Amino acid sequence: MSDHDTESEHLEQIKGFPAESTVEAGCAPPAEIVAVVRPVLYISSSHSKSLDQKYIAKTNLEMSIEVKIRKSAEECQNVGHIYSARIAPSSRKGFNGLYIFSLGCKLPDLFKEAGVYTFLFTLSDKNCKKYEKKVTVKASREVGKWKLLGDIQGKPRVRVGSPFPSFSIGCLDIYGNRIPFKSVPEITVKLDSIVGVLAETDKFKKSLSSDKLTLKVQNVLIVSNKLDRIQPKYEATLVICPVDELIKVSISCQVMPGSVQHITGQPPIQEKHLLPGFVVKELVLEMLDAHDNHVGKGLEVQLNVDGFCILDKEG
Repeated sequence: MSDHDTESEHLEQIKGFPAESTVEAGCAPPAEIVAVVRPVLYISSSHSKSLDQKYIAKTNLEMSIEVKIRKSAEECQNVGHIYSARIAPSSRKGFNGLYIFSLGCKLPDLFKEAGVYTFLFTLSDKNCKKYEKKVTVKASREVGKWKLLGDIQGKPRVRVGSPFPSFSIGCLDIYGNRIPFKSVPEITVKLDSIVGVLAETDKFKKSLSSDKLTLKVQNVLIVSNKLDRIQPKYEATLVICPVDELIKVSISCQVMPGSVQHITGQPPIQEKHLLPGFVVKELVLEMLDAHDNHVGKGLEVQLNVDGFCILDKEG
């Protein structure tokens, strides 16, 4: 192929891409893409798409392919590189000058991520025009899961009866692409643990962002009298899910008992025993919060013992 011949020759893909330029995530990727170099006089609109050797230029030049993705057609900065390769022409079924890029085994997950895919074909001869093909992949309509958005530093730690911090939740399709919520979903919020459910609550606020991509759950208030079951670490899981519970968001957390609200003595002391000289050898004080959970270990409490004195061991 002379330099003069290549000035007007161009590349063309003849097999491999989906019939439509926009497909849904999960569309089967091409097992292979076949490209050719068209001669000077070839006009695509006036010739049959069937292979004809006279419309395939003879060349020994190598061809490269580069596959990239960006999140949307407007996105220009964050372009991700997926794949690149360089091959020589080959023959198949009596046709010469075919550039056959085998992608199926190399890119089995192609077209699962939503975005705009760009396939750029370049011949090693700089005078030959490049060929570019774009395929837009939109998210699947099938819901896969909900996901907690943002970065939560450590486990949320709250006292029973106090609100949790706000949570932002996204909806993902079965391939992990963000998709909008159809409407504000009906949700269930509960506190779960290794010993079972400790509480369910309807005390929270929920709202959708203007683009419907983010569900905000705020002011979640948990009230439970079962925190003794998860002593001493008070580790639990806050579960947010739709009412059918087919999908859920699980948030590891700590729910601590509240402050002291009730104190009872063990054994109970009857008033008739409170006479001068009466000695209580051992008194166990049971300290409970407002929800009847025992307060946390190590809590210091100041006691008023008017009318009593503390005897030493020799007294």
